[in-house]
Amino acid sequence: MTTVAIAGGTGGLGKLVSEEFLKNIPNAFEKVIVLTRSEPKDNPLNQAEMRTVDYESVDSLTKALAGVDYVVSCLTTSATGQEQLNLADACKAAGVTAFVPSEFGIDTSIPGNQIPVVEPKLNVARHCDNIGLPCIRVMSGCFIDTFFLPWFQVDLQNGKAHVVGDGKQMVSLTHRRDVGRFLVQILRKKPKTSAIVRLSGQDATISDALQTYERLSKRKLTIDHEPIQACKARIATISGWDQASAQIKLCLAEGRGIHPDAIKPEGFTPITVEEYFKTVV
Repeated sequence: MTTVAIAGGTGGLGKLVSEEFLKNIPNAFEKVIVLTRSEPKDNPLNQAEMRTVDYESVDSLTKALAGVDYVVSCLTTSATGQEQLNLADACKAAGVTAFVPSEFGIDTSIPGNQIPVVEPKLNVARHCDNIGLPCIRVMSGCFIDTFFLPWFQVDLQNGKAHVVGDGKQMVSLTHRRDVGRFLVQILRKKPKTSAIVRLSGQDATISDALQTYERLSKRKLTIDHEPIQACKARIATISGWDQASAQIKLCLAEGRGIHPDAIKPEGFTPITVEEYFKTVV
């Protein structure tokens, strides 16, 4: 039987991923281990074994990965630099079969999508290749349940949305819960070699998604369409997350957010944009 360890397994994405793996004990997995920075006061994941680690120490991580077959990283973007490199080194030292880094998001293998915010993810993939660690890079597209929020300039509560381009390019969208379900589907087959796996819970245009919200909420949104060239010019004048979010939306506007070869779900039906919006209207 297979043992899976989940780094960042109590966070926003990580908790949902952990829950999906726990649902598959003992049929597909023998044990699910959640790596945490500190001992939780209450274990929100009753069946999981919690192991406290220091992500700055390869030795600490290596000890925590004893007996682990697969490691899934759900560390946040801000922690995907040295901490993930250390995690990869520990996977190699502990004899882990394969590592699923915290990639997700837009497909970083597509030319034009190697924007600065994803550079740490690319570094991890290159490092895994250099040390001979099988690396399964999972591209989920945009998260249905976090994309339509103010940090992507979509303020549904106040009836406003910012869209780069005409919003009519198809985009692959996946709910974070379904990322967990797809990961279960991938790892229960016990892969042993590096791969890029693309997901899509639903392909839709941003315009169609916003129209779905309008229909369900019975509210008309004020949508600001920024021309692509104007967005490119603005990117040169901004920094930080403002720049990163603009670059991601530019990737979508230029047609680089679709996964035509996404794997098919097995044994579950992905959450749609409409189903998600029904929970927030």
